[in-house]
Amino acid sequence: MRDPRPALPIMWDLDNGSMQIDPRTGERYAEYEMVYTPYDVGRMRSGYCCINTGCGEAQEQAFPEKCSVCGFPMKEKQSQMFAEQFGGDAVGWGAAKSLAELRAEDEEAKERARRRREKPTSRIAIPSWVKSV
Repeated sequence: MRDPRPALPIMWDLDNGSMQIDPRTGERYAEYEMVYTPYDVGRMRSGYCCINTGCGEAQEQAFPEKCSVCGFPMKEKQSQMFAEQFGGDAVGWGAAKSLAELRAEDEEAKERARRRREKPTSRIAIPSWVKSV
């Protein structure tokens, strides 16, 4: 059974180095880097979701002639566009440590801070004219 949900980015970021120009109007606009789940990436790769920016609509069959919503020529351009735009799997996205590890580190940091606050300080005053050895 086909998944009727569109492929939606889970995160996006402004790609500071890239600009696009709309060939119809000549208008310039910034490009965004979009991050999708591995599941949605697979759906776009296999032609079941439109790869056209801002669309992501699910299709009835793989690689139809055109997207049923935006009209993007999926059969002709989907694979090529995927090869050009897919930057690979997201690495380092999300927490690298488990919640238990993060909590343990937090407790250690709190304990070190508590010990620093309670550490006795020296009350010996050394005159400024005394030279250290």
